[in-house]
Amino acid sequence: MQTPPLYDELLNFTHAHVDHFGEAHIDCPECGHPVKPNQTHCSFSERGWYCFVCGASGSLEALARLLGLGERTYIPQATHPNPKPLTVPPWRLHSESWLEKYQLHPRRFELWSHYKPLALQTIVDHRLGVGRLPASRCSHDRLIVPVFWGMTLVGLRGRRIDCDCPAKWLPAVGTPLEILPLYNAQALGKRQVVFIMENPVDALLLTQEKAPWVGLSIYSTSYWKQDWVGEIKAADPEMVIIALDNDLVGNGGAAQRDVFAAEWKRTHNDRLPKPRGVFIANQLNAAGIPATLFDWGVAPNKADIGDLLMREAFI
Repeated sequence: MQTPPLYDELLNFTHAHVDHFGEAHIDCPECGHPVKPNQTHCSFSERGWYCFVCGASGSLEALARLLGLGERTYIPQATHPNPKPLTVPPWRLHSESWLEKYQLHPRRFELWSHYKPLALQTIVDHRLGVGRLPASRCSHDRLIVPVFWGMTLVGLRGRRIDCDCPAKWLPAVGTPLEILPLYNAQALGKRQVVFIMENPVDALLLTQEKAPWVGLSIYSTSYWKQDWVGEIKAADPEMVIIALDNDLVGNGGAAQRDVFAAEWKRTHNDRLPKPRGVFIANQLNAAGIPATLFDWGVAPNKADIGDLLMREAFI
């Protein structure tokens, strides 16, 4: 009897849900983070496996060992099913009309200013709006952040306002994650102090309040791309400060790490996630870019740069 390919064997063993990209979603074999709909978790495909929570990754052979299947050799299938054709969503075909609709919301400036103290000009310049994300599981109005590749709209991200939908941030269906640009990179100049953070609105707020410093956003700890290293290096920054959120997955917790770790072990397990901020700083330093972690001191769990700016506690 012919041995099934390792990818198929892992699917049968894990009973994983497979999406239309061929990604099989599983509980992480390293940190144990469970699969949760609409939340960051772990998955594998024929390319290997990766956990977006703890940062662990490896080949399918390594995954088989972690799952207790022993040593395996991966032989790719000779043929693969054709993926479902990806159609361009209507909001990308008619991007200007969608943007105009979001910008004409009667409470646009009120709702944005209530969320973060953005100047009206910042809201206008970045075309921030309010409305419903197209084809979204949330049917309520959200704060809308458009993401541009040059002059082309490639993404829409919506921040929850006052609904009880579980996801704080949602991308519009059809936002191609693989080409998302480094948010606010158009503000990069030569020899600047650059802050890298998660929330794109915090990046705008820092750039607004602390010029000539500039804030860049990677949207989420799971979105960091190798191409962004070269983009930052080309700007020859004076210093890059990695200011992901103050938690174990972001910058690691700093002085509060032991406290955060104890809470993680109580609610998750003993395997702590690897901080993505450390990974990004190491990548930048390896490329010759001076980079360091932001010192959160004793700031509370999940604190971000926006919190400090709003409290005027940012030096």
